[in-house]
Amino acid sequence: MNKLRLSIFGIVFVTMVIVIAIYAYERATDDTYAGMSIIPEEHEDIPLFEGLEPTRSDYEIDGDR
Repeated sequence: MNKLRLSIFGIVFVTMVIVIAIYAYERATDDTYAGMSIIPEEHEDIPLFEGLEPTRSDYEIDGDR
């Protein structure tokens, strides 16, 4: 029974480490604003349309508008 508990704990621990590592990697390599010299969200005098989402070098909106 102890080997079973230890195995389950090991599997859960390894899974949590993998999930945390993937999350940390995604946060560290976030290059959303990499190609932009001015970030409109940081300036109040630059208006943005509702629904615009930043990508690597421009903004996109869902749908065909």
